[in-house]
Amino acid sequence: MLAAGEMLGCDQGCSWGPSSQPPTEPPKPPRRPVNLDAGVAALLGIDADVPPTDPPAPPGDLKAEVDAFTTLEACVGSRAPLDSVVGDAIDAIGYDSLLHDACRVLQAVKARNPAACDPIVSSSLRAHCVASVAIVAADEGMCPMELEGHDPLCVALARRDSRLCTTVSREDRATCRAVLAHDTKLCEGDRRCARLVSRWGGLVSDAAQGPELGTRVVMTLAGAADAGAGGKPMTFDLSKDTGPATVRQGPTGTKILIGETATAAWPPAMIAPEARMSVVLSADGSTIKQGKHAVERDAVSFVLLVPKVATLSSESMDGAATLDVDLVGLKIGAPVRFTLTAKMPEEIGGYRVRIEVNTFVRDVVTVGK
Repeated sequence: MLAAGEMLGCDQGCSWGPSSQPPTEPPKPPRRPVNLDAGVAALLGIDADVPPTDPPAPPGDLKAEVDAFTTLEACVGSRAPLDSVVGDAIDAIGYDSLLHDACRVLQAVKARNPAACDPIVSSSLRAHCVASVAIVAADEGMCPMELEGHDPLCVALARRDSRLCTTVSREDRATCRAVLAHDTKLCEGDRRCARLVSRWGGLVSDAAQGPELGTRVVMTLAGAADAGAGGKPMTFDLSKDTGPATVRQGPTGTKILIGETATAAWPPAMIAPEARMSVVLSADGSTIKQGKHAVERDAVSFVLLVPKVATLSSESMDGAATLDVDLVGLKIGAPVRFTLTAKMPEEIGGYRVRIEVNTFVRDVVTVGK
């Protein structure tokens, strides 16, 4: 690893490299308030920013329901009697196959076959069906896709790994931990969460235990003028905005993606409010081997947005970059710890950049089959 003085001219003492401590879990993002019309809120006698919710359905026993499933029509027939008011609502929505689609979830789970979910009309119910199959089969590769990765909650539950609950949304994080721990106390008063803990208890085994997982990413930028004693390099902590790594397997090889996957919509650097980062590493053994070594553009690519300065790309870097690898794995939960340094040519400022990454693999995605 390069000494601080070699790279940035630090004479006050600098600390670099992946931390020996587990990176901290990002803070929970704020929940967006739901605003209701004041007149409607007053009529219902509720606070305008707190919408009413129905009481939770009885949890039942999903394992017993799956075991008892025989045929789709038998399942529908046993659940056909509906409250007339609820029947009116279903008629108004126009979801005439709701009972059939609900029973298809049991059918798919019993067969351990996500293809049985395909006829379900509702996309959200279809995704729930696929996730249910993946969780029961303990196969995260079956989990439904969200944008360019698998659903994080499904992955954590399918792998029975509570450490991965740090990757799910704020709304689902407590549910993830509670279901895997079989402990309603972890639901923090969420009735839906408590219902799911009871409902899934017979199908989800105890979770694996291990050190807490998290992400720490720091980007440092120094210009040619900053090399003197009076210069100060700029440092940006991207830990809160950078998720864990994704391993993407495709026809052209395996890549490790860290940060944002798309950069086209980034604002110009002069008006950008925050730093942003996108890094892609080749997973070739010569690239991710432990130790410090040079890497060319075909093995590493990056785009870095530095507010009020510039957007820097590996396509413009001066010579090879230097990669100092502590440990990089390719399986879910494996550590991804390295430091990347590169220099830009003088015509675009002669900037020197340093990216310190301490995270883990959240997902493994296969594309181009």
